[in-house]
Amino acid sequence: MAESPQKALGLTTAITIIVGAMIGSGILFLPADMLALLPSPPLVMLVFVVAAVLTVLGSVTVAELSGMFPKAGGQYVYLREAFGPFPAYLFGWTTFWVVQTGTIAAVAAAFAKVLGRFVDLPGAKTPLVVAGTTLLTLPPYGEAFVAIALILLLTAINYFGVRFGGLVSNVSTFAKATGLVLVVLLVLLFYHGPSHLVDPATPAHADGTAFGFGEAFQGFALSLVLILFAYDGWYMATYVAHEMRNPKRDGPLALGLAPLVTTVIYLAVAAVSLHAVGLTDALDIHVNGGYLAGKAAEIALGDVGLSVVSALALVSIFGTTNAFVLTAPRIAYAQAKDGLFLRSMGRLDPKRGTPAYGSILCGLWASLLVMTGLYDQLVASVVFAVFLFHILTAAAWMRLRKTQPDAERPYKTPGGPIIPALFLATSAAVVLATLVYPDYRNQALLELGIIALGVPVYFLQRNNAAKKAALGAP
Repeated sequence: MAESPQKALGLTTAITIIVGAMIGSGILFLPADMLALLPSPPLVMLVFVVAAVLTVLGSVTVAELSGMFPKAGGQYVYLREAFGPFPAYLFGWTTFWVVQTGTIAAVAAAFAKVLGRFVDLPGAKTPLVVAGTTLLTLPPYGEAFVAIALILLLTAINYFGVRFGGLVSNVSTFAKATGLVLVVLLVLLFYHGPSHLVDPATPAHADGTAFGFGEAFQGFALSLVLILFAYDGWYMATYVAHEMRNPKRDGPLALGLAPLVTTVIYLAVAAVSLHAVGLTDALDIHVNGGYLAGKAAEIALGDVGLSVVSALALVSIFGTTNAFVLTAPRIAYAQAKDGLFLRSMGRLDPKRGTPAYGSILCGLWASLLVMTGLYDQLVASVVFAVFLFHILTAAAWMRLRKTQPDAERPYKTPGGPIIPALFLATSAAVVLATLVYPDYRNQALLELGIIALGVPVYFLQRNNAAKKAALGAP
């Protein structure tokens, strides 16, 4: 059996894993939904900027922890080192069953939906009704087949070695980043109509009456929660730190550079989309489907522009799915090594050095989520779960500064505790927003229930492990 994983990832791949995870379908689909909540392009752009600031606060905070603990599992390790196994276990539990695998299912399903613009996929949504209550809404079987095929393909690629997964990450990320930059340039060159970027400057209802302050604030908060899903993934490289050739240097560097690259691309795509597409067309996209960047390219270049953006969306979503398929088993691997997950999840393939069993289980669970359609409900709660554990991660930074003041820190967060404190406070505000507003409250409560389910499982596994140790079992 392989004693250690392959040290096959360099700085470039670490950056592409993060950028590949962050840039998916969100930047294409979500701006129109944000305008429905906050019908003011300038304020929507401000939401993008605020989300970027939150992301940078987080990445700068986690960069120090990444240099301290260049091990598999990322945040799982940081929480374990700071607070012990229990909160770390809950992070791993939630990440495996919901956050990572739910996101894999959701983005794979998005890939199938975009592919449906080129190929006629059969089937329709089918509600599963029991005693007059809809328990599940099954996806069209054609879309489900494509999504599951994508998940299993990428699972196989990453099973055979981290080099293969890293190569897919590099190629797809460069392709999607180059494509988005090209779309931005083409719209700027070929769109000659009026700019809609500042029209209207303040949000207004359909009848022309302006939003009140409370309505505008709520729209801003809900839009922020929405777009934070597109910014999610900036921490992904920390999960594969043990497979980097120089993790103490490359981990913090990737965390610093990748979110900045993504932010620049996001702001450029959002700006040119809002520049070319008027509010009426944007709200129509929100109701009838489509994506703002595609409409902008269509206005500038005709049907060719829309086709180019649709093809780009396929490449983008493919790369995002790969980033999550690559990283998800590494958290379960770290957890299993601590005896807090299935023992097989902590084993590496003897030839390839990959967490083979974890990869297979992640792929199968994500595929099941696709078949049942549950990913729609789960992914709506991802932002709540992610930022709940971001609060603990910021607190872990503060605790480790006190409990391990002399530990090696190849990179130190500038400004002392100011940035982590801001990250903690803003993460708490995001969590509060998901609980306060009815639009997201049910999903947040669902996530809390799933986290709570992990509590008895943790104590059951701990007691079983203690009994085995007492009996001298391996």
